[in-house]
Amino acid sequence: MSFKGKASSLISNMREKKKERAANIANSMSSNAVKEVSPEFDYVEKRDRVEVPNLATAEEETESKFADGPAEKNNQLSLWENTKGPACAGSRKDSVQGLSRNSLVMYQARSHVAASIELPQIGSQGISSWGFDVLDMSAEQCEAYVYHLFDQFGLIDEFELDKNVVIDFVGAILGKYREVDYHDYLHATQVVHQTGWLLLRTQSANDYIVLGLLLAALCHDVDHPGNNNGFEIQADTELARIYAYDSVLERHHCATALRVLHNDKLNVLKTLGRDDSFKVKSVLVHAILSTDMNEHSVLMGRLEELTPEVFDDIEEQSHNTQLTKCLIAAIIHTADLSTNAMDLGVAKRWGNKCLEEFKCQGEKEKEKGLVVTSFMENLVEDKDRCKIQFGFVKFVCKPWFLTMSKFEMFELDEPLANLNAVIGYYDEGQ
Repeated sequence: MSFKGKASSLISNMREKKKERAANIANSMSSNAVKEVSPEFDYVEKRDRVEVPNLATAEEETESKFADGPAEKNNQLSLWENTKGPACAGSRKDSVQGLSRNSLVMYQARSHVAASIELPQIGSQGISSWGFDVLDMSAEQCEAYVYHLFDQFGLIDEFELDKNVVIDFVGAILGKYREVDYHDYLHATQVVHQTGWLLLRTQSANDYIVLGLLLAALCHDVDHPGNNNGFEIQADTELARIYAYDSVLERHHCATALRVLHNDKLNVLKTLGRDDSFKVKSVLVHAILSTDMNEHSVLMGRLEELTPEVFDDIEEQSHNTQLTKCLIAAIIHTADLSTNAMDLGVAKRWGNKCLEEFKCQGEKEKEKGLVVTSFMENLVEDKDRCKIQFGFVKFVCKPWFLTMSKFEMFELDEPLANLNAVIGYYDEGQ
């Protein structure tokens, strides 16, 4: 049975919102429909305001279709208040839990060619399986799977998204991931899956948050150069100067995603109307900026102060903007760290990819006469590689997952067990 069949009650609830959504879209498109926004609804914090740079690079000159446009400065509407959103929550996990996935998925590729893309079997639990591994998937399979995930969450029907535009957008974003060792289109797809897995357990999050987080997961490392912020700042790169040496790559990922969305042919949000589109973009921006590892300790400290049941009904606390933003950041950061909490064999492969990228950065730092990052050199011997991975997984990843595990709705027993196995492996090898 299809997803829609298993979620008929969910879809019927969604349809009740259609007329209201249509009216909102019509109003937002009217030149006279300018809403007055009070200061308390200006929810985007200063560090979350991302200017889209107009970079005169060769790449952007050849991709003029991604040209920048005017910022939506008059639309600072609050996502965190008065946005109950479609009634997707509550039955989300029940609707998707247990769905098996056929090995063949049919979809419209590039808006006009019907294509059959073979996907690996995801297992009996479908997209609710934590251990789904994308490492052996092709770019086309990743594109098909991301589209499948959006469809399974009912987002295409609920927001009346153009299916062809969704596919083209996914392909455009995955196509802008560079051929680097770790931060490539495979990493993006894995983080999309893990974000979806966590969202299945976040049943009180409205659909604006769900759509925004899945888009953020897809875009969170787009056009990643294969080095970290420290390298950009130390090398005084153009990106570092554009973003004033603050969350350089995260802001670049945001700007790249917003440039793609500004292209009408790739704008998956164009059916939402101005106000709703801005709500989703704001989730995207906040989520991507939250993937900066410099925010790790601060975010974990906030989570440690919260009670275990605080996220159980997030919509009832819509007045608490910081709590909602904390949930969004926690979900995407957990997904971003998830490759270390996979089954041991998969985690080892991801670890090797990450270490190869570290090694490349260390070599670039030497070539440029920069101070070589301490954990990015001498990565030839297995014992040295294991030592680096052991420290990161034991002292960064496991404490994070332990902190997240107090929120029982996330059901993190499997990733925690995986982390123990991964730590044991690296401990023996160092």
